[in-house]
Amino acid sequence: MSQLRTELAALLSELSRRAGSSSLDEDGNWRLVTRARDWNSTVANRAGGRPVLSSSDLQLAGEQLDRVAGKLTAAWAALPSPPCIISVKVWQSRCIAALVLGEGCASVISADGLPPATVLAFSRCITLLLGPGRLLLNYFAADSGVTGAELSLASSVLGAQLRLIYVLLMSAAQCGQSVRDDWTAQLAPPAVVSWLEAAAAAASLLATGSSQTAEGKTSSYLTSVVLFFAVAKNGSHYSAAIARSDSLPTNLVTLLVPAIHQAAVVLRLPPERRSQWGWYTWHFAADMAGVLTLKVLAGALDAHLCPPAQPYDDGSGTGAVSSNAQRLLSTACHLMAHVPLDLAAKPPSFLGMMVRHFATMLGSACAHVCAASREPVQWHQRLAQQLVQVLPRLPATLQLLVEGGPLRNEAACVGALCSGWKQAIILLMALVWHPALASGPTVVSNWSELAAWCSACTALLRGRALTAALVGQYESQPAEQGALSNLEEMLRDSPCLIVGAVTSAEQHNLSGFRAPLPAPIETAAETALWDLHMALCRSSHQQPVGDVNRTWHLYLDSTNRTLLAAWRLHCCAQRDVSQPFGRHCAAMAAAHCQMLQAVVCDAGRVEAVLQKHLTQQSSMLCNLASAIAVCGAMCPAVLVLYPALVDLQHRALVVVGGKFSDKWIGMMLCIAQAAAASPHVTAHMLASGATETMLQQLESSGAQEAALLGAQDGVVARLLADAYQALVHAADDVLAAASGGSTAATSEELQAAQRSLKAMVSGLNGDLGVSAGDQASVSASAAKMLREEAQPAAGQLASALLLLWTGPEQRKQAALELAQASAARSCAYLSCSNVCGEGGAAAGQGVGNKRCSQCHTAYYCGTACSHADWRQGRHGRVCKALAGARQAAQQQ
Repeated sequence: MSQLRTELAALLSELSRRAGSSSLDEDGNWRLVTRARDWNSTVANRAGGRPVLSSSDLQLAGEQLDRVAGKLTAAWAALPSPPCIISVKVWQSRCIAALVLGEGCASVISADGLPPATVLAFSRCITLLLGPGRLLLNYFAADSGVTGAELSLASSVLGAQLRLIYVLLMSAAQCGQSVRDDWTAQLAPPAVVSWLEAAAAAASLLATGSSQTAEGKTSSYLTSVVLFFAVAKNGSHYSAAIARSDSLPTNLVTLLVPAIHQAAVVLRLPPERRSQWGWYTWHFAADMAGVLTLKVLAGALDAHLCPPAQPYDDGSGTGAVSSNAQRLLSTACHLMAHVPLDLAAKPPSFLGMMVRHFATMLGSACAHVCAASREPVQWHQRLAQQLVQVLPRLPATLQLLVEGGPLRNEAACVGALCSGWKQAIILLMALVWHPALASGPTVVSNWSELAAWCSACTALLRGRALTAALVGQYESQPAEQGALSNLEEMLRDSPCLIVGAVTSAEQHNLSGFRAPLPAPIETAAETALWDLHMALCRSSHQQPVGDVNRTWHLYLDSTNRTLLAAWRLHCCAQRDVSQPFGRHCAAMAAAHCQMLQAVVCDAGRVEAVLQKHLTQQSSMLCNLASAIAVCGAMCPAVLVLYPALVDLQHRALVVVGGKFSDKWIGMMLCIAQAAAASPHVTAHMLASGATETMLQQLESSGAQEAALLGAQDGVVARLLADAYQALVHAADDVLAAASGGSTAATSEELQAAQRSLKAMVSGLNGDLGVSAGDQASVSASAAKMLREEAQPAAGQLASALLLLWTGPEQRKQAALELAQASAARSCAYLSCSNVCGEGGAAAGQGVGNKRCSQCHTAYYCGTACSHADWRQGRHGRVCKALAGARQAAQQQ
């Protein structure tokens, strides 16, 4: 090892002599370079043992290289203008020899693991980079006729400088704050920025090549740059100098943006496939995002994202949102969606740095796209889907900030997360409700996309609940509390996105896709709709009593729309609405009706709900009336146990009467489908007068409405005829199962009503077939036949059936059915307001949920819900019945 130390001393001595010499001994200088490279290789390849160099050796080497740097800089300044080729080559060889020796010393520091403080003296050789190293890089970058050999030499020179500065930066980064500040203070901003300019220009030159070596050099440069800014406190010390630079901001952005795009792709690969891109780590990607979003680079980034007259992807003219901006948004979404949040082996500051930088880049990209004044409609869906894929990460990132969370004390993360997510939501709302979309949003065109939207909207609801809780936890930190309050206010309007997604699905007539859905798509959509509906119901129970503002109405309408989307999925998947519903449908209906009963009827909001729509659009009341009918079809027990909702449906129909529109006919179709699927719905609507109201409205629809709506209202009439037919079949079943429990009078009355309606329906079907030839008159004529001929008999039969279906024993059975439907939920308490509950919506899927110790059927998210359901709810009256039903099912 002493030979290496002796050779280093000899090399430094000869280098110092030649650096100040005017001799043009080109061969002698290149022999010195060869000796330096041999020494470097020997040091790099040594096989363990004691340290090659001591701290005093490194200090001496640093001092001598610093003096050599001064001599080389002076020698370059003394060259004639223009300099002769031989003089330049001689100077290059001396500079390269110095860089090689500095690189060799740096490799010793890395390999031997010397304490950072002991090698800090070696850092004086940074002048080698800031002086002659910078001049050499500028020479290569300025020569437009660089040959292959010179390009290879430039790559070698840049690599040596990068490895040297990397070790210096790493050593400084591992020192204490005071040492790090002293070392950073020695780096004058103009000199450092000049070297960064030269290195960026050289890296850009190398980046034009396609070889792995060129790519590696470019990535090495970026690694050094981001580490430099990390050591230099995010570059704040150098902001003014960077801002004055003509080339550095542009070159940095030009190099960083493609690199971060590739990082987003590489980091999603399995670890075994990342070996050839070893420099791409989550830490490196986060550092790149941090540098890219520095304020000093904002102008260059804007210029990159919005180049003049950049054409659209389809070549149709020019656009305000460039493909560069779209791609950066996509990359920001991918990084934020996949960044690992469970880093137990790392300090919280490491996780905080990654989350903060990725959130900042997401917000920056979203803000740029949102600022565009015009946007092609065909891009809305693509951009919106990118945001929809990242929004499910919102609750997980906010969870890091709660009391006891890993980022609770990382104050800078709060503002970055809140700003990033807020900008993402603003952009998504702008895309969904863009003025260019005169006919409404077009962001959902299939069930898979709707499932993704549901997952995103569920995350927004949970995010709002988390944010509201965090606002209280950050009372002692006004700045962070203000950022959280702004995000919470933005999240209040998240139901607008639900309305937009479902409206888009309705416009694309998802229920009209008659081909059977693939099982994975059906399951994903079913699960996503159920999760969203559960979160909406729980959110509704959190609304203040007496509050009937716009937000409350949005929550109510979005909950109704979500339930109706689940109904359409059932119609699409089963192709026959009369087929059995899954347990999730009954669970959704039970929770929905409990929500309506609690937040509308019991809270005294019925008049407010109806009054609001007397002078406004009736779409919300159409959705409300449809949702109540659908709930009855999914879980008939709710019609028995919540009679106030049947009356509410009728009153809603009266309010919307005469306002003929696409929404009105959609409501008629939905209610008629629900009635055809369940005789219970038909019976209750006949008893409440809702059917009479529907038939009157259909009958009064004139030629103008018929022309507007086509034959759809004729379909409504036929569906209602089918509903009457189903009522006849229900009576047949009751009569067939009748026993001594039915009185003779009830049985005779039921039989008479059944025979009368059966005869009416038989003749009615024939008349409807004849009327179908004239689409303009089918509605009025069919409605008139139903109202005048069939409805009286149907009303009599409905009254007779309801006497049997609403008796004391039947009400007990309905309570058991409702409890069984509730037990299919992750929390059986229908008034549960735990929006932040993690896990799925089905029983047993809630994280930390426990099962009732007596019936072993119902799950609860906590003791508060289990106690409330026992005392205030229905579980205390049905627990034994549930246990009995479970035991009977096990014995079968």
